[in-house]
Amino acid sequence: MGLDDIHTPDFEFKFNNYTFAVGNGSIKGLANVQRTGDVLVTAEPITGAVRIRSAFSVINASSDYDIDIVTRDVNYTEGHIHADFDNVTVYQVFRYDVLTQTLTLEEFELSVGNVNYNVTGLGDRAQNGSALITRIIKETKTPALLIFNFVFRAAVNAALQVIRAALLAAVG
Repeated sequence: MGLDDIHTPDFEFKFNNYTFAVGNGSIKGLANVQRTGDVLVTAEPITGAVRIRSAFSVINASSDYDIDIVTRDVNYTEGHIHADFDNVTVYQVFRYDVLTQTLTLEEFELSVGNVNYNVTGLGDRAQNGSALITRIIKETKTPALLIFNFVFRAAVNAALQVIRAALLAAVG
């Protein structure tokens, strides 16, 4: 299906004398995607809308990233993190308005189950099971997912509007 490996973009965050960089990222296991539950299609005769609800999940996905952390006192340029995700689920609701011929992504939620990780090359404070790494994952997982869900939904809806406008221009 072309879903393994997906290579993610590199990024670098700099603040004063601190640099945090992530590169050579990849996500594996997305070929294990499966539908979760039924696909539910409902029609709303009064509003002229059709809603399509569905979910799918990926079992046993994993990711790998090279990490560099550079500060005034610390220079870790050979860091690596491997993470295993036991269950990644995507729930979405699309709404098609028959009258305006508009398709929108009304609801979207990406959720991630347990995250197991293996960290190397970042010094003693950031090794496996360290309080620092556990705290980072615990405190950033929920806000990162909320931000991702919001941005992804907005991007899909913007793309759907562009596609609709291009189709209408081609027909009209």
